Amino acid sequence: QAARRFPDRPGLIWRGRQWSWQEIDRAVSALARGLAARGISKGDRLLVHSKNSDEMFVSMFAAFRLGAVWVPTNFRLMPEEVIYLATFSGAKGFLCQSDFADHAAIVAANAPDLRFVWSFGEASFGERTVSDVIAAHLGEACPDAAVDHDDPCWYFFTSGTTGRSKAAVLTHGQMAF
Repeated sequence: QAARRFPDRPGLIWRGRQWSWQEIDRAVSALARGLAARGISKGDRLLVHSKNSDEMFVSMFAAFRLGAVWVPTNFRLMPEEVIYLATFSGAKGFLCQSDFADHAAIVAANAPDLRFVWSFGEASFGERTVSDVIAAHLGEACPDAAVDHDDPCWYFFTSGTTGRSKAAVLTHGQMAF
């Protein structure tokens, strides 16, 4: 909606770069198309292991656009903890920042439901980089999936100070509110 109402206004400012709402919307559509082509759809979980970045930001909205569930981790977690989150959530896709190549390899080898791994940044692991996926699908529209207020959109994992991390489920209705 912001892209339609305010296409040229700043929507994200990150590390000296500025993206308009229209640029964000185009990147979100492109990544959502790439994720959909890889089998991600409404209700599927997308695990994301990354420090804050523009690509992480875009991945969140791409998951929401598809009606998928965005499952961000704390980038300080050890690989075994990320395996637990991947397995517990039933994640089908894994987007991992290039700083964590070891995490990507270990999680991919041990999370039974994962279908693919893509990397953020300059990376030499996974099928593709997220920037390559966005470039390949840039200009392709991707409509918003029909979601209900009670459909999950974000598994927000606790820090796990009393044991294993637990997921607080944020719904589309809660996020819209």
